[in-house]
Amino acid sequence: MQIGIVAYNTVVGLVMANHGGEHAWDISRSQAKDALYWFNLASVVYGFVICLTKLAVLFLYRRVFSPVRWSPFDCLIVALIAIMASFYISTCIVKLMQCTPRSRIWDNSVHGTCINESALLNTSGFFNTITDYIILVLPIHSVLRLQLSRTKKMLVVLVFTFGLCAPVFSTIGLVVRFRISNSPDITWNQPEILLWGAAEITSGFLVVCFPEMSFLINRKSRKKNYPRRPTTLDVSSGTGMNSRNRSRKMGSNRDDLTYYELDDDVVYGVRVSPSGSNSRLHEPAHGTVQVHHEITIESNKKEDVVTVNGQR
Repeated sequence: MQIGIVAYNTVVGLVMANHGGEHAWDISRSQAKDALYWFNLASVVYGFVICLTKLAVLFLYRRVFSPVRWSPFDCLIVALIAIMASFYISTCIVKLMQCTPRSRIWDNSVHGTCINESALLNTSGFFNTITDYIILVLPIHSVLRLQLSRTKKMLVVLVFTFGLCAPVFSTIGLVVRFRISNSPDITWNQPEILLWGAAEITSGFLVVCFPEMSFLINRKSRKKNYPRRPTTLDVSSGTGMNSRNRSRKMGSNRDDLTYYELDDDVVYGVRVSPSGSNSRLHEPAHGTVQVHHEITIESNKKEDVVTVNGQR
């Protein structure tokens, strides 16, 4: 998707570099051909990129808000994925082949036939706007049911509030398309359509990236809160282990299973060695099998030794 955004912005730049945004009566016929050629290519690339962006958002919804596969909500997401993929792929093909021969798209002096380009762009823009609003309201019910603190719920709400930018931008783009449908000054109106499309794609891309950004922020915060790992010099001098508590917590006992859990700051400087000679296998008369293992956990202090016996 990142490559698609870069590709779209590159093509938009080529439109502007080839006299896009200039009045039709201020440029030559060949210059107008170049502008129309790159504008048609930009509209095709836009269709593919906006399709990938919306599919990425829907797959994110399915991963986060639909843990039960083929539930009603999950089926709705899958249906939207199929509808959007089919629509955008078909419209991109139509944009590529809207004239016969294809060169008539940018050169009306070529004899041939074309479909109504304005109707195609308006239909695509209308579908685009409607689906943007559907994607925005789709996870609201699931978000309200999340078991989160008030602060985290506010952050989720802010993410979806920013997601409102995409349908707003697509609505503005739709209004622009309807306004310039019958305008003869095509090259002058090109940048307005393309830039609103770029804004819509970028806002959708950021919404997809927000969950991963929160993961990176939380990971950085956890690193700051973790105690410093002892270096080789600290361990050899004994200062590394003495600078923090070497506490061990007894875990829960379930049936005949006993286990010990070490704190995160005690993992370093601890050596665990199984005692192979002390492992024993017994098969009592009633048919059960009992396996005894002895594991010795040694820390830097010689007197700090724990022996764990487990049965199964």
